Amino acid sequence: MTTPSTPWCGASPRPTSAGLEALLAALAEEPRLARLALVDIGSAGPAAQRRHRAAVQRLMPLFDEGRDFAAAGRNLPANTSRMAIGAVTGLISDELVAGRAERLPNLLSDVLFATLVPYIGPEAAAREVGERAR
Repeated sequence: MTTPSTPWCGASPRPTSAGLEALLAALAEEPRLARLALVDIGSAGPAAQRRHRAAVQRLMPLFDEGRDFAAAGRNLPANTSRMAIGAVTGLISDELVAGRAERLPNLLSDVLFATLVPYIGPEAAAREVGERAR
């Protein structure tokens, strides 16, 4: 179990939350690019799809740092980081498809929860999200 003082998801300056907040703000500022990168990538051609897969691969080690805080530790499925990234991109994509890119920064709590829950469980993730809301 983790606490708000763990480095991966809670130590000041709260790098996980800050990184997700910056991502959401950047995507909200560039909605057409965000939609291309996350929603329309399937029709963007093989080269764009390869770059997308490479970007996901580069994110996976950052998400995998959460394994150090998981009760199950290294017993988590090998694709845990891919699942967490998929949850995050799904939440973001839904807003982009609905034409609500300007609302992306409002998704921070949901995106943070989706990032944390596979590693630390729903109760600890909810506590962590709650700590950030204060």
